[in-house]
Amino acid sequence: MATIDDALRLAERFAVEATLRDGKPYRGLVDEFAHGWCVWVVPTRPTVEPPPLGSGVTVVLDRHSGLLAYYPAWGTEQVKERYRPGSATQLARPPKPSRAEAAQALPGPARIAMALTKQNVSVLAGSARGDAAPVHHPAVAGWLAAQPAGRLVRGAARHADLVLLSRLCADWAQTGSTDPAAMWSALAEPWPTSYPTMSDRPLGLGPDLPCCVTCQLAWQELGGDVAAVDWTDLREPVAAGAAPDPDRFPPAVAAVLTEGGWTGGGLAPAQADRLLDEAREAHGAWHDQAAAAAAREVFVRYPQLSTRATVAGVDCLAQQFTLRLPDEFCPVPELAAFEQRLGVPVCPIGSETAFNILVVDARSRFFVLDQAGDWFLGAHVDEALTNLATGRTPGRLRADGVIAAAR
Repeated sequence: MATIDDALRLAERFAVEATLRDGKPYRGLVDEFAHGWCVWVVPTRPTVEPPPLGSGVTVVLDRHSGLLAYYPAWGTEQVKERYRPGSATQLARPPKPSRAEAAQALPGPARIAMALTKQNVSVLAGSARGDAAPVHHPAVAGWLAAQPAGRLVRGAARHADLVLLSRLCADWAQTGSTDPAAMWSALAEPWPTSYPTMSDRPLGLGPDLPCCVTCQLAWQELGGDVAAVDWTDLREPVAAGAAPDPDRFPPAVAAVLTEGGWTGGGLAPAQADRLLDEAREAHGAWHDQAAAAAAREVFVRYPQLSTRATVAGVDCLAQQFTLRLPDEFCPVPELAAFEQRLGVPVCPIGSETAFNILVVDARSRFFVLDQAGDWFLGAHVDEALTNLATGRTPGRLRADGVIAAAR
């Protein structure tokens, strides 16, 4: 049975999706009647432009079944007159997490993962960025332990999608069922809905994006279905040419960097200073001169390169990464929170995959921030790039600012 809270969360999700789609703010509205709630969205700011054809759809959330029925852009009174009990047949997708739930995962490049049961009950989990590691259900823990060395994404056991999978398995075990496979038939969809947390988006959430390769494989192997996106193929790098400095890196690292655009030199110092100034003015952040100087040295030594190979690493999966100055995605609050924890100013210098953040601090130390935590990559840029390219597990920054030794 659905409640008014379900209707309000549905309206909030519709408003967020419309805002992300159209680039202008929307708000959700709810109107209760005998058989449920009419839910729809309208622009927050009035506009003289006519609404797009087909917009303004009204959705009915059925009180008894929790299912949805869709109607044209009619008035709610007309929808109420036409609605017949039991006519709703569409399953609701998981509603966006509430502002409070999203705030629990911020700051930091965390994720929130959700699943929906056929009883229209949402199950939610956030990534474990704190010091305490999650305790997984035996099925998930066993799968993780059985994976070959170097094939798991760094810190994957802390990822929201695996925390969610463990929670679903634990909840299902409490039903008394002896058939783990039956759990999947109780879900509306056999894959997670996963959102990266981003401070510049409504609710602090980015769009629904695929989970990492480790989480995808775990869901597949344990009976789910996330085959719509295949991120499982690993390949060796194909170097664009001979390494410009053959003695600087091991051959495997040089191949990754050369394929990604390493030519031996970087930006001219004046150009690096200008680009840093432009980025600083655009985002209003990292004004510390020592951190900016450390970032400047990176771009003087390297171009803005972007690696393309995803390979099995020494300790964890070596993923694609990019050296570049911040562009449209600049998580300033997340960086500020990291600075406070570290106790040293930092400057962003790139990204790993889509939302992991590469930074250098005022002491020229390098870190990567991801949904599993904040990791120390090395005391100089060549060491940091080598660890990224070879998949070595770095030390992890604790909540008290101390860097724990790599295991």
